[in-house]
Amino acid sequence: MFHTVLLSLTEFVGLNSAVLFLRREHNHRVSFHPTCTVSLITPADSLRVYAGLRFDPFFIDVPPLKESVFGGRLAFRPVGNNNLAGQNILSIVVEVDCAPLLRAGGGPLFGVVGATVVAGKLPIRIERVGRPEIKNVILSLKDYDEANRDMELRDIYNLEDAFHMSKDYRGAYRARLNANLAMFDRLDGKADWPLDAQGAHPLTELLLADYLVVDVSKPYAEDSFFEIEQALLEGRAHKTCGGRSLNAVFFATGRCPNTEDFGLSAVGVAVDERGFIVVDQHFQTSVPGVYAAGDVLGPGLSSVTMEQGQVATCHAFGIDFLEAVDPIPIAAVYGMPEMAGVGLTEEQCQEQGLDYVVGRCTFASIPRGAISGHDGLLKLIFRRDDRRLLGVHCLGEIASKIIGAGQMVLHYGGTIDSFSALTLPTPTYCYASARISARSRKS
Repeated sequence: MFHTVLLSLTEFVGLNSAVLFLRREHNHRVSFHPTCTVSLITPADSLRVYAGLRFDPFFIDVPPLKESVFGGRLAFRPVGNNNLAGQNILSIVVEVDCAPLLRAGGGPLFGVVGATVVAGKLPIRIERVGRPEIKNVILSLKDYDEANRDMELRDIYNLEDAFHMSKDYRGAYRARLNANLAMFDRLDGKADWPLDAQGAHPLTELLLADYLVVDVSKPYAEDSFFEIEQALLEGRAHKTCGGRSLNAVFFATGRCPNTEDFGLSAVGVAVDERGFIVVDQHFQTSVPGVYAAGDVLGPGLSSVTMEQGQVATCHAFGIDFLEAVDPIPIAAVYGMPEMAGVGLTEEQCQEQGLDYVVGRCTFASIPRGAISGHDGLLKLIFRRDDRRLLGVHCLGEIASKIIGAGQMVLHYGGTIDSFSALTLPTPTYCYASARISARSRKS
């Protein structure tokens, strides 16, 4: 489970022109469960979630960095080597409609933190992200911190609530930041941020509050990163939204076939507006004797593509074997976990005006899930009046295999009671369908 926490920040108080305190008055929390879908849109909640790969935004040349830290002087060369080159990371992007937050009396300034939290009875925070690399670089180095040289403060700090930091280790965090910020400041041979009489670095309090500050009323710009904090230090009004750039995020906006150079127009093969080849029920194109199958017709699984090729081949050579492709194929994403579905979705049922019922079963509630330690969700959609099965959808381990039984029931127009009529083996994941069927009869 991931939580993106937004808190309203309503007042700035500048101390010594370098210290930033933010007073929190309104608390707003947004939670979401990322899956292997590309996007999750919930119009009612004005929340959109995207997941996909992006380039790692950091450039880090590790050898000269180590040489600089342990040698006490800058060791970077004019031409460096990015140790993160070619590394892609999974990015989860949350788009929130800020209007409700503003109507609640908060903003337009917000503090933003991303946290990875284990789902369950004990919500353990695995990782917390505010300002980049505060924990991994500035708090991890121990050599210059004479007061806490033996303490691994990075992981302790990671467990803190960025907006409600405990008092137990706050002195240790300050000592580490004072020492390491001063060390980094001296690497070029001069101190631009001298320590005060108590040995405190001017940026310690600013960085101790580990969250990004954004202004939802301001536009984004290429130099938005830390622009709000920089403006405060310079005594001017900020001009951008601040925060941190998303860099290069890859969104799946749909696929187009690579048919431009096939010379299709020269022979008269018709394509649609996106370049997909148009075929009939036998997969024959607009030109008699010319057939097409696979991704040039539209995205699909290899199993469906093979059937398309078989149907086309049988029709072309007059073979009485396979005349049509499965009209209710399974759609699957082989991720971790898997996601698969067959039949109608709830949205499609609503569009068709069907009176339907949804039955759900989590894997954690059946013996196999408890044994494996892997949770998941099976969802069966059926009509209310005659209990006819309409759709089967699953998220979890081997989801693409679990819904095979549901596909068979859909093919033969069966009801949800078909699952409870079968003696399904247990402990297996497919037992979840029998559990849903039994519960639906009781209700």
